Amino acid sequence: MEIRKVKHLSDEYWLLVALRSEVLRKPLGLEFSEEELQNEAEQTHFGIFENGKALACMIMVIQADGKVKMRQVCTAHNYQGKGLGKLLLQHCETWAKENNSTYMYCHAREQAMQFYLQNAYQVKGEMFTEVGLPHFYLYKHL
Repeated sequence: MEIRKVKHLSDEYWLLVALRSEVLRKPLGLEFSEEELQNEAEQTHFGIFENGKALACMIMVIQADGKVKMRQVCTAHNYQGKGLGKLLLQHCETWAKENNSTYMYCHAREQAMQFYLQNAYQVKGEMFTEVGLPHFYLYKHL
């Protein structure tokens, strides 16, 4: 198993898109648009791979004031609960610090909230709706 930074539109990128589609989009009846995927060109993509398969992914978006946003975080269904998410999160936190970020945050689905709380993230504000689902703003000072 290996964590890798992935180049936009590379073969590994498309494996991550397929994983994200399966885990995050299809259950909601959503598909990626060409425009959405093109807009990811300036974002930093990470994945966990094994034997040519994408097992987990996370996209990092560097913002102003030392902040970085995590988005599209997911693990393949049959690998959930095995520590891959935590491994990838730790890797990306280190990457964020190395890139002068001091604050990581995400809009987490309600069902993923416990994962972030267990990894020292804090809730800010009230629940809100995004893509038709309850979400929470979670953050951590790095």
